[in-house]
Amino acid sequence: MIHLRRVTLAAMCGALAFGTTGAQAEELAHCPQPSVAAEGHHYLRALSLDLRGVVPSVEEHDAVQLAGGVTDAVIDAYLDSPAFARQVARFHRSLLWNRVTDTALVHRRAVLTPTPFDTPNAPALYSRWRAGMLRGAQFVACLDEPATVDPATGQIATVWDADTGAFREGWLEVSPYWAPETTVKVCAFDASAVASAADGVSCKSREGLLRAQCGCGPALSWCVTSETEQVMRDALGAAVDTLVEKVIAADQPYTDLFLSNVSYFNGPLAHYWYHVAQRYDLYPAHSEMLSVGLLADIDYTSDTWVPVEQGPQHTGVLTSAVYLLRFTSNRRRARRYFEAFLGQPFVPPSGGLDIDAAAPAEPDLTKKDGCKYCHAILDPSAEHWGRWTQFGMQYLQPETHPPCRADCLACAYEGGCSQDCISNYVTQGVLSKESVFFGWLKPYQFNVEAALLDALAAEAEATKVVCEPQLVAQSELDHIELGPKILVKRTVVDGRLARGAVTNVIRWLVGTATNPDDGPWIDALAQAFATSGYDYKVLVRSVVTSERYRRVQ
Repeated sequence: MIHLRRVTLAAMCGALAFGTTGAQAEELAHCPQPSVAAEGHHYLRALSLDLRGVVPSVEEHDAVQLAGGVTDAVIDAYLDSPAFARQVARFHRSLLWNRVTDTALVHRRAVLTPTPFDTPNAPALYSRWRAGMLRGAQFVACLDEPATVDPATGQIATVWDADTGAFREGWLEVSPYWAPETTVKVCAFDASAVASAADGVSCKSREGLLRAQCGCGPALSWCVTSETEQVMRDALGAAVDTLVEKVIAADQPYTDLFLSNVSYFNGPLAHYWYHVAQRYDLYPAHSEMLSVGLLADIDYTSDTWVPVEQGPQHTGVLTSAVYLLRFTSNRRRARRYFEAFLGQPFVPPSGGLDIDAAAPAEPDLTKKDGCKYCHAILDPSAEHWGRWTQFGMQYLQPETHPPCRADCLACAYEGGCSQDCISNYVTQGVLSKESVFFGWLKPYQFNVEAALLDALAAEAEATKVVCEPQLVAQSELDHIELGPKILVKRTVVDGRLARGAVTNVIRWLVGTATNPDDGPWIDALAQAFATSGYDYKVLVRSVVTSERYRRVQ
């Protein structure tokens, strides 16, 4: 976030200082010096730009003139303003990176497009990736004429087109969910609103995309265009902005950003989860995390953000859809929390890593020479996201994804593993230390007590770890089964989250990184922040009323 007050003043004074002679020296004398604390109008301008993102009004300057300086009431009013909550959300974008721009939210078969590859002037919206199934020729749209539909059977008439090698139908006019007051032309097959295919498969499901009888549903609700998909992507990020704003505006503890199971949904986001997500097996909505029925009455066109309570596994911004999509691996999810909110980057020591080239192969990175310097902390922390899919945002329910599964164990040896087993369970490994975990959910790998492994090997009872959760250390069960909440609570108790919040606020408002000499100041601010119940406004107030802040030019 750019500090306009510093940039502007520095530029003005720098220009005056360059080649200053004679009368110009008098002007230069008016430039504020770093050793002088900001007062009056300069302090007001700094506060307003930082806390509200706008310059103060003439009336506010007049009030400061009358009062002889910036009063506590002015600062409190700024902190209580909606603009301040927006500024905090804006700053947190730099921490969370809560924007996704090119992630596919739906299967490409559910995308309606007006332009096929081989006919630049398609007459209507259609799914290019279902055209081969619907018309017998890939990327071929419908005819540029109204469709003929048998009123008795609902059968859509087609015409053989020798030029394209396709049976082509006409188009229908439909009022789409994104603009219900208008109509758009949609190829009739794609506009089908039937609920299920002849074999009973729901047309709203992923399998429905592979059934010729299925289309985009009522008002095209089960499909997207490139424009509506981008609106939904934007809403994923805006939902996190809204959570930050609500927590700050309502004076909730800052820890609620990471511990709350309440999420916010506007029209596009509710429509995505209720109507569209089920058609993409990477990002299904599960009742354990989100009862999508709660979103049924939120219209796509609504810009109101509605709070919805999710399952107890949900952990604020750390399991938000955009966070899981932005940071696709569990190691990356843990790493971002450590780096952005705890101020603990994972970097090698200045002298380099100590690696024994003659050491035996070690697949467990928490024990491998060199790797263990970071992974001894990173990997146990990453396990907190063990029940969320990597490269997706699906919550793996214990009922469907127990710690180990017989089918995933069998296919590891016999082949033919399902995508579910390959993605979520250990099915590959060269070393015996890896293969001994075949059939186990990936975050459980290497987490069985070493003594138990030795006992099993000594008794030669099996060639794999017995699939029993009690063999896993209770601390590791908590890591995986209780999710990121445990990690957050641990960093609250040991004070790391408070110190991380303090250094972030200093970096935001003072504009410089902290240094070792700032330790006592950071400790005092962190202690006061924790004592206040993690009141973010108290922390910000402490910083903007400090000498350090007021001396920044």
